Amino acid sequence: ANTIWLSIADVNAHNSMAISSGNGTGDINLEFSNSGWPTSSNVDASSSNSGNGECIYITNPSQYWGYVKVSGSSADASIVVDFDTSGCR
Repeated sequence: ANTIWLSIADVNAHNSMAISSGNGTGDINLEFSNSGWPTSSNVDASSSNSGNGECIYITNPSQYWGYVKVSGSSADASIVVDFDTSGCR
């Protein structure tokens, strides 16, 4: 399984952000940190449901950069970030 690292700019300009994943096969996991890359000791939120349907919802991020770690074993999954919504897709 390959780990994908994503950085999202200007997250602190928004009231909220929702990170959703779905589709495909396997089991994907998401981790988010607003202060550097996610590690076992630096995670603000995570989602590790069985399958690819994950949701992380963050309100009032304080730092400019948001960092996402996508891990697990999945194929053909998609990930979407929505700003200023009431929740995940």
